[in-house]
Amino acid sequence: MVNTVQESNMVEQLIQLYELGIMGTQANPAAPKSDIHYFTFLRDYYKNILQAKEEGKPLILYNIYSSPEIFLAMDLVPYMQGHLNLITPAIRDCEEFYDLAKGHGVPSEICSYERLRLGMTLANSLPSPDLIAVTNLYCTGNHMMLDHMGELGHIPVFSYDCPYGFSEEGVSYHKAQIKDLIRSLEGYTKHKMNYDKLEEIVERSKQTLQYWHQISLLKGAEPGPATMAEYFKDMEIIVLGIGTEAASRFLEAHCAELASRVANKQGAAAKERYRLAWWVGFPFFELSLFDWMAKEFGATTVQDGFDMATLGTLELIGDPKDPVEYVARKNMAYPVTLLSSQFEDIRPKIVQAAKERQVNASIIFASFTCKQLALLTRLLRDCMSEEVGVPTLILDGDYCDKRVVSISQMKGRITEFFNMLDAQRKK
Repeated sequence: MVNTVQESNMVEQLIQLYELGIMGTQANPAAPKSDIHYFTFLRDYYKNILQAKEEGKPLILYNIYSSPEIFLAMDLVPYMQGHLNLITPAIRDCEEFYDLAKGHGVPSEICSYERLRLGMTLANSLPSPDLIAVTNLYCTGNHMMLDHMGELGHIPVFSYDCPYGFSEEGVSYHKAQIKDLIRSLEGYTKHKMNYDKLEEIVERSKQTLQYWHQISLLKGAEPGPATMAEYFKDMEIIVLGIGTEAASRFLEAHCAELASRVANKQGAAAKERYRLAWWVGFPFFELSLFDWMAKEFGATTVQDGFDMATLGTLELIGDPKDPVEYVARKNMAYPVTLLSSQFEDIRPKIVQAAKERQVNASIIFASFTCKQLALLTRLLRDCMSEEVGVPTLILDGDYCDKRVVSISQMKGRITEFFNMLDAQRKK
């Protein structure tokens, strides 16, 4: 491997950034106080990863929408490496990593999220896990890349399957897969599952999802209380820390802040004019795009593809007493899992929620290299334009690679879209 960035240095720099975030929040009376919980969680999360490497604790890499509750209950240190794929393009230039992936034989047509992961791995800039646990959620490319990373680093990979599309038969199958995973991890790590601890973790996981569900409902208030850049923090903490006390504290605090804004009719935009449905992914290198839309056009996001309330996640999970069954139901009911199932099963929920939230414009982010969620573009366009009856923009871009479509080009397309809508309103 090419040693361009020391793995500890990159994470240590990130920890320092989160420290600055804590201090900045404390020094700014206008900053949301939930941000202290947010930055503290992230600082401690990455400190824990570095300490695991120093202390010889098993560091287990898992992919998005997997089962961190299981790993926590086995006293394994969860490591959602994909988070670094998302945030790194926002804080540094990543061209060297894309070049390393290209030199390794991975073409630019492959998802930038995975090319970046490979490039950072080849550059030795990521902490190396002791083992990898991977589901097919959320896409095949992700699974294949983690398999390849296992080969590169001679790291054991434990795969477990999850059906797309929610059914009781599927829940039983996925539950059995998780039990097989537990047995395999016990055999390899010699760490036994602590089922009493798992029950405690699952209770916190349930509570955290309750807060996320409530935030999803508050999102639809009029005026919309926050932009998508702020809601992304909820998703970050859910993916990284569900089942932990720290994650629950952040979601609880953020939920309370949003509820207060809604009660006081305090919107993210000074004057809300557009209630936006935003679909699929985001340009993770420039999430301030959403704050810009609120300021320039009075556009706030009131519905999105990671919205629990829109897709009925809590109703599908229910309240099972078996903690392993809960984890199985949760994995299968995550919004992105449901979005990747039969679209006809979720179309009525999308339409109903859009009408209830008075959505009056829609943007579908079409990442050039995404082979999973981008396939929804035509289905979502027809759904929003024909059934909800709102104008829809298909915005070309990329999740991580800012060279594909620049943020200024995206802003240009968005400006044209809202100018067109403004002109139609004046007629």
